[in-house]
Amino acid sequence: PTNYRQLGCHTKTTNMKLCSNAWAERLVLLLGVVFVPLLAATAYKKSLGGAFVYDDIKCVVENIVVTDSQSFLSSPDKIKRWWEADYWGTPLADPLSHKSWRPLTTLSFIWNYQRVGLNPYEYHLTNMVLHGIATLLVIATTATVTKMYTTWTALVAGLLFALHPMHSESVSNITNRSELLSLVLQLLGFVLHSWSTPCMSSGAMGRLAGAVGTTIAAVLMLVAALCKETGVMGLGLLLAVDCMRSGVVRQVAFWLRALLLDKVYAWLSATTASIKVKKPGKTKRAAQAKTEKKGKTDAPTPVAVDQNYADAAGQDTSLPGAQSMPWAAFVFRCTLTVAAGVAFMIYRLAIQQETPEWYSSTNPAANADSTLTRWLTYGYLDWFHFRLLLIPNIFCPDWRNEIGLVESLSDPNALITLVFFTVLVSGCIATLLLMTLPLADERHHAATILTLGLAWLILPFLPASNAFFPVGFVVAERVTYAPSVGFCMLLATAIVWLSKGYCPFTGGNLSGKSTAKHDRSRFKEDGNSSRFVPAQATANSMPTTSTINVAQPVSKTPPLFTLMGTAVLVVVLAFYYQGLTARDAEWGSEEQLWLAATKSCPHNYVSHVLLGNVYDRQGRVDEAIATFKQALTYNQYYMHANLNLARMYRESKHDPRAAITYLEAAFQSADEPSMQGHVLYALGLCYRDISEYSKSHYFFEHALKAQPHNKRYEFDLQQAKQLLTTHPSPPPTLPPQKKAPSSPPTPPQQQPKNPTKPAPNPLPTEDPHQLFNMAVSAAKSQKFDAAIQYFEGAAERSPDLAKQARDYAASLYTDLGQHRKAEQLYRVNLKDDSTDESSMFNLALVLRKQSKDADAITVLQDLLKTSPKAPKYLYELATLYFEQQETQESIKWYQQVLDLKEDEHEVRQYKAKSLVNIGVILYKGGNSEKALEMFELALSLDPTHQTARANRDNLKAAIEATHTDKN
Repeated sequence: PTNYRQLGCHTKTTNMKLCSNAWAERLVLLLGVVFVPLLAATAYKKSLGGAFVYDDIKCVVENIVVTDSQSFLSSPDKIKRWWEADYWGTPLADPLSHKSWRPLTTLSFIWNYQRVGLNPYEYHLTNMVLHGIATLLVIATTATVTKMYTTWTALVAGLLFALHPMHSESVSNITNRSELLSLVLQLLGFVLHSWSTPCMSSGAMGRLAGAVGTTIAAVLMLVAALCKETGVMGLGLLLAVDCMRSGVVRQVAFWLRALLLDKVYAWLSATTASIKVKKPGKTKRAAQAKTEKKGKTDAPTPVAVDQNYADAAGQDTSLPGAQSMPWAAFVFRCTLTVAAGVAFMIYRLAIQQETPEWYSSTNPAANADSTLTRWLTYGYLDWFHFRLLLIPNIFCPDWRNEIGLVESLSDPNALITLVFFTVLVSGCIATLLLMTLPLADERHHAATILTLGLAWLILPFLPASNAFFPVGFVVAERVTYAPSVGFCMLLATAIVWLSKGYCPFTGGNLSGKSTAKHDRSRFKEDGNSSRFVPAQATANSMPTTSTINVAQPVSKTPPLFTLMGTAVLVVVLAFYYQGLTARDAEWGSEEQLWLAATKSCPHNYVSHVLLGNVYDRQGRVDEAIATFKQALTYNQYYMHANLNLARMYRESKHDPRAAITYLEAAFQSADEPSMQGHVLYALGLCYRDISEYSKSHYFFEHALKAQPHNKRYEFDLQQAKQLLTTHPSPPPTLPPQKKAPSSPPTPPQQQPKNPTKPAPNPLPTEDPHQLFNMAVSAAKSQKFDAAIQYFEGAAERSPDLAKQARDYAASLYTDLGQHRKAEQLYRVNLKDDSTDESSMFNLALVLRKQSKDADAITVLQDLLKTSPKAPKYLYELATLYFEQQETQESIKWYQQVLDLKEDEHEVRQYKAKSLVNIGVILYKGGNSEKALEMFELALSLDPTHQTARANRDNLKAAIEATHTDKN
């Protein structure tokens, strides 16, 4: 432009410098757009080679919707099953469903699975790429909502978002891809919605383009909600933008000021003016007279100026391309947004059917008796989430039992909660009042980014705040992923303003001096004084981005402020990067994850139990027991710690009496009927081990009352009855509970009169895929009779599911000891496909359990004709000969296992098993030294093999004792 004064300049040289600076900023922005997202993705390289951990097992590895997705697009039944299943693969209609419905995220897992199976590398890589895209869109979003120091604010916000340590749970944990997908779509919809706004004020084609852009933005928000339910709050963000652009927010600000602060503000302004004009040696009246003589006033009454502006400025021109939005366009956009949100919520509640019930172990506050306790705790948890964003120095994947209830106003946490919400509400009010201060373009831009930053911080978090409904967690780092966009915007704005020495409330730098020279052509002089008020408010004179130029700085930023802003940014980014890389490495394996959790939150006994489970799976029995006991030091009645200790003492230490002690403690905190049944059943097993059959019968009976129709419980109860007839003893009593269970066990239903032909219950649906999913859920809940019925119903109704359903049903029959029925199902599978190796192998195992060794050997030999180097076939055949005392034949087949060239983990395990059995044969043959070598070699192949370790230790002790006796 040639009108240099419109730019706040006075010479052509100054204008050339400004143009040069603009091109420099564009180059910096371009480099940042490439570099910052790349940094965001590569910062998570340590977890890239990590395994499936924590919820990944249930969400991906054990999710039947993901793992049974072959020919997905060509199978309407599988598509329907996917659409009607929750995030964990359970049908939404199932009462045990978690009710978390995220079909598009599950679809992304299906895409990964069809490409690489269960190789976690690509799953992690996908999350990294999505985080990089989200970072790029954060830069674009920040640039969209501010025109003041746009380049630096956008890049700083992008850097903060890229490296914030609280994002590690969302990016490093595969399960939380829902957060990434949802936010990417929300940001994309937000940017598109902002860019389509100028079209609404142009001609017919422009209005059509604007309407299309608005519709696509709303659709993107709904798609985001299909990735995670909280994505629907993106529609609220669109409403916030429209209210800003239409001037509704500013009108609310003036109404709020008139209602609450106008008189106080006027009094304070007058007082401030009096202080400013007062000079030494002169009275107030003399100073005022001198000021009026000069025709100036240093401190005009702000009410008159602001009210004129309120009448004149009906729209927010601080957003890119913002013009006078027609009222019809504003109504159309708001109506479309609200209608989309209402329609989604209606469908979402309809497909969910019921609200999940959260027990006190999952959400203690939701089950608190006192309303005050509930809301104080909810408020403190909201503060704690914000504290994690503000100071991200504590990390834990599971915060259960780490934060107690806030039960009274005298609790220090209640004071923290009240202070937090007071500051938050005060910040929102101050941001609104900023719009009512005297005219300055910078103030409008500042108010805009502060308002939308607060909107991004608050709105996406509302579903996780317990404000509308209880949620299934106490604190979750993942739910801060979307709100962190607003946090990073606000923090970036504060850092940039500090570096520029700018303060929006003074209209100048932090020392009180103005930083900008404004175009006064927009104002006229008040007749009573020389102060400036807005020009006449007409449609033609309404300020727009095409007629108003952003004020240009005329004074250099003090070097101290630049240094301070740069130092703060460097320190924050260094702190973020160090925390992020350390946290990302922890997600590489479950052992690292829970070990770090026990160190960061040492009193969190849930983390100790989960670490103990890792040690247990690795065969580190003593370390697992020590870790479980450590959990009990923080909560002696914690059910899962006591249950695990009871199981390990019974199975690994062979000490059922110690196990009984832990089970009695576990029963005191069992608040669900299913868990009560599990504890009672375990008590029955322990008492049976020590031959107290009356107590065993008693506990089996009460376990069955807690879980009616549990086949395993029924089977053991019948055995206990038979033992009780020959070993009578006085009846026991149930162990006392610390408090009554939340729901009492239901009594068993009456059995049909003809036990040989039980009347089958009607199936709840005819949909085979829904039946299959319900069967999986029933099996997980140990409702084996219902699971078998549903599996068999699914097999009858769907040829595609028949084999898999029969396999599951046969496996349940095997667990229940009904080997004949399992054999029948496997033979049906082989009748349909005689080359089905899995059915042949399982049939051989079932035949072996029925002592049909000859038939089992025949089946295994047939298998070896097609797969001669399969280690498990060779091992099972050798073991069959070993059990039949055909030692030479068994050694021959064990030797074939040892001759395998492969060095995979599975092959090493079968080699170790083979060496153990060869060692047993050698020991029985009197060759103890050679047997000891076999056990040592087995441990070198598989250090976790407990039988090899026990045999080696016992045999070594026996050999040493023999040598001692000889000496």
